[in-house]
Amino acid sequence: MACVRKKKNGSYEIIVSLGYNVEHKKITKSKIYWPEENMTEKSAKKEAERQAVLFEDKVIKRRIWRQDYETCRLHKWYMV
Repeated sequence: MACVRKKKNGSYEIIVSLGYNVEHKKITKSKIYWPEENMTEKSAKKEAERQAVLFEDKVIKRRIWRQDYETCRLHKWYMV
């Protein structure tokens, strides 16, 4: 689940958690969303949440693809 935080400068920080690594450190990816000048507070928040969903999908799909690629690469290396 993505977390959306409003910053003091008017931007929104979007953080996606990907779990923990083998050293028990949290793995996160983040992105800053800058709303347009003419947006109201409510519409900017709604758009930031929409951007969070899109960013989360992008991060998770890329991670799954990378895991599949690494598994395939290791399988080829092991079978040689």
